[in-house]
Amino acid sequence: MEIIDGVQTAKLDLVSKQANVRNNFSHVTIWVDPTRDISLKVVMLQPTGDSHTAAYSDIRYNAHLPASLFALKVASGTQVQRR
Repeated sequence: MEIIDGVQTAKLDLVSKQANVRNNFSHVTIWVDPTRDISLKVVMLQPTGDSHTAAYSDIRYNAHLPASLFALKVASGTQVQRR
């Protein structure tokens, strides 16, 4: 257990059983808020020593989202094909 942004989280250090996955990421560490079942931070470590970090904050779920957020904005003259 570790605290991330004031939230008590479960820290999981994951290593893939598949060699082809380990070639890309030697291990992944995830901090999960067990109360809401959501990850607050993810660190992916590559075999080269490089890492990718994603931190999530101000998480809201089951909120109303306006349809305009999903409207595709394209330049005039763009052809749109619907299939």
